[in-house]
Parts: sequence; structure tokens; C-alpha cells
Amino acid sequence: PKLSKLDKNTLHEGLSSSFRYAYNIRLPFTFPFYGVPLTSITPTTGGFIFVGELIHNQLTATQYIAPLMAEFNPSLSNDSHVYYHTSPTRAIVQWDNVYVHSHRKLKDKDTNKTDAPFTFQAQLYINGDIIFSYKKVPFAVGDIDDKAHYVKVGLSEAFYQVKVMNGITITFIHEYHRVSVPFEHITNGTEVMLSSKTTCATAKSCAACTTLQSEFNCSWCPTVQQCSDGTSRWKQNWEDGKCNEPNKSVVKSKECPNESESALPAKDKGGAYEMVLCQESKTA
Repeated sequence: PKLSKLDKNTLHEGLSSSFRYAYNIRLPFTFPFYGVPLTSITPTTGGFIFVGELIHNQLTATQYIAPLMAEFNPSLSNDSHVYYHTSPTRAIVQWDNVYVHSHRKLKDKDTNKTDAPFTFQAQLYINGDIIFSYKKVPFAVGDIDDKAHYVKVGLSEAFYQVKVMNGITITFIHEYHRVSVPFEHITNGTEVMLSSKTTCATAKSCAACTTLQSEFNCSWCPTVQQCSDGTSRWKQNWEDGKCNEPNKSVVKSKECPNESESALPAKDKGGAYEMVLCQESKTA
């Protein structure tokens, strides 16, 4: 797929005129991210989409889809925009002619080769696949200033852990998986496809879990009604249900308890990701 043209009707005014800003968008379909069914996403001005459930002040740390996370500031130029478009099967977010904040603020603009705009796109598909497309990469991604803002390309997922300390409930966020795309591959006309794999979390019944065709060692925990290999966004549920203890989880379909839910394996993917790099793609 090439960089899709988005018309003015898809312009997001808030993101296009702001700096360090995020906005939640409802999806017309359920997007499976590491097996987690997402019904909304949170695009940001910083070249990434936040996909966590809890909004906090460290969105760049984890739980992101990042075609090019950096300190972009669309408010610096009237020619900078952030677009988004959704359909029944795909969502697109495009950062168009956006400048890196700290580079734009450099005094010596005549010799500043890094004072140039980027144009790139993230495409999210209903089957969990993700495509990053790059139309305008004016200088090496490795040369982007990362002192005030992370610079990342890829995906990250985490699980939550809630603890009570001194009478205060605190939620900790632990990253458990990351896909990092090497910066040197990000050039004009590059496309990166992150192909979704089937994970345990896509199975919603014991029979589906124990017969799932997956690379992961899935088991069904009747206590919490979840299929897992022990690591997912819902890891705390798994641990609270003592699902890792002997005889607490089911791995063979003949051991499944009676279920009213369909025993058919899950059809959706939406799990871990593998990367495919395409160079010199056609761009619009």
C-alpha cells in the first residue's frame, strides 16, 4: 500500500495547531493489538499513537504505535497538519509537513539542514496488521534531537500492576514486549509492515484456547476465564487467579469444562508482530 491521500475533511484541527497534545478517536471497528481489542486510539502531535487504557504524563514510554516518535510541533507552521481517517476496515493517521520543535528553534537557520519537515503515516487494519509509510524524510532519523523527547520507531505493549502502598493505590506499568525498527531503514519511500501473529488472548473459550494454532504456549484459566501464556496486558488477572499454579490451567481440550460459548478457535489475529521492510515504495 502507498501513502494514502487524505482530503481536508480529515484534518484534525486540535492536533494540527498544538504541541505535545493527544486526542482520543473512536474506531468504527475493533483493532486487535497484542490480542487486546481496541475500540479507540489516541493520536498525538509527537508522531505516535498511544494505545494504553490509562492516560498519564509518560505516554512516550510504552503502549504505543510509533511510525516516528519525536518532538514534532505542528503549531510551528501553517503548513503542518495532522490528518486522520477511519473506515470499517482501516484507520489512518498522517503527520504532514511537521517540524522537530528543537530543530526549528535553532538560531542559525541558514546552515541548519535539520530544519525541514517530515511527512509519514500509520495505517491500522482490522486484522491487526500495521503499515508505516514514509513520504518525506529530509534527514537521518538518527540525527533527530532526543534530549527532550524520545525518538522511536516501532511498537510497545505493557501490563498493569496495581499495588497498595501506605494506604495509597498505585498502578505500575511494565513493558513486556517491544518491536524496534532500525532508524537507518527509514527513508523517503520506505514502507514497514508489521504483520500480526495470533496470540493466546484472541481465544475466548477453553476449547478455542487449547486448539489455537499459535506460536505461543497457551493455556486456559477457568478462574479468570482467560487464555494466556502468562504474559499479556491482563497479567495481573492471571496472577490474582493463581493461574500459574499447578492444575489451575487447562492445556488440553479434553480437560475443558462444559462451556456455553462456541468452541470454535478464534479467527482474528492481533497478537505479537513480525516486521517486513519495503524500500522505494510509490508514494502519493
